[in-house]
Amino acid sequence: GKKRLRNIRPLDIQSWVDGLAAGKLAPATVGRCYRYLRSCIKSAVAWEVISNDPFKKINLPRVPREELSFLDHKEIRKLLEKAKEPEKALFAVLALSGLRLGEALALQWKDIDFDMKAIYVTKAYSYWGGIQEPKTASSRRAVTLLPVLADMLLDHREHMKKHGPDDYLFQTRGLRPLDPANARKRFDDTLTRAKLKSVTLHSLRHSFASIMLSSGASIKALQHALGHS
Repeated sequence: GKKRLRNIRPLDIQSWVDGLAAGKLAPATVGRCYRYLRSCIKSAVAWEVISNDPFKKINLPRVPREELSFLDHKEIRKLLEKAKEPEKALFAVLALSGLRLGEALALQWKDIDFDMKAIYVTKAYSYWGGIQEPKTASSRRAVTLLPVLADMLLDHREHMKKHGPDDYLFQTRGLRPLDPANARKRFDDTLTRAKLKSVTLHSLRHSFASIMLSSGASIKALQHALGHS
């Protein structure tokens, strides 16, 4: 309201958060509102508009933990059987290498080393931000290129009009990567055609993690593959 920034105290923020929660907003939504306001206030501190940060020891409503839902290896095979190119190859990369969607969309053919059996993750793509640095320092990594995925990528490359070193694996008119929103929509459509349960495109990353662990991979190897710090 009309309260000056310098007069906002932790108790004011806690009362605001409690009011949002009492208004029957989901805990995750309350957390999002909290983070937006915190970002504004931190900018005010950085610009020396105010001297004190009132975001101290604020209690947020607990977000309930839900069991992860993802596809097993049989369901992934069924998904890929029903998928169409270029999304088929994209889904295969996500499920068989554990890359984030933005990391996969930013891949160029020079990032795929068929001889060394490696995928080099050096950048990420988003619709609004374009090509950017990876999410964290540990996100810059080399991931094992499984033989079955290598074969699928070679087949995918043969059917592309442009596949030079600097061309994107998954492209729109050869100029830029596929739109992430369209990729998610095609994923949902493929799930329907394959008569599979509803999961998110990001869940393929969880599928990869589950398959790695069930195959005997160590936590450390999985941490590196996923690019977690």
